[in-house]
Amino acid sequence: DAVAPAPAAAAPPLEGLAGEYEIAPGRTITIALESGRLHGGPTGGERRAMTHVSGTTFTAPGSAITLTFTVGADGRATAVVMRQNGNERTLRRVP
Repeated sequence: DAVAPAPAAAAPPLEGLAGEYEIAPGRTITIALESGRLHGGPTGGERRAMTHVSGTTFTAPGSAITLTFTVGADGRATAVVMRQNGNERTLRRVP
């Protein structure tokens, strides 16, 4: 019997991922839902469209950054893990 390949993990509800996440005291990134896609960038700066990789992981085309959201039972992200050039840091969601 052939085993069907596992389906790719679906993206979580995008509304719960939108918000501000703290990089450092006084510095945040904003994740916004625009035209059905997530866009991210420095708060007040240019935002770039993000591409769903799998599960709760997204990337910005042309960048080496991936963002993996930590999602609570209510469907809202509580933090995002940013990975870039082998470095990883957790950014807390700003209430």
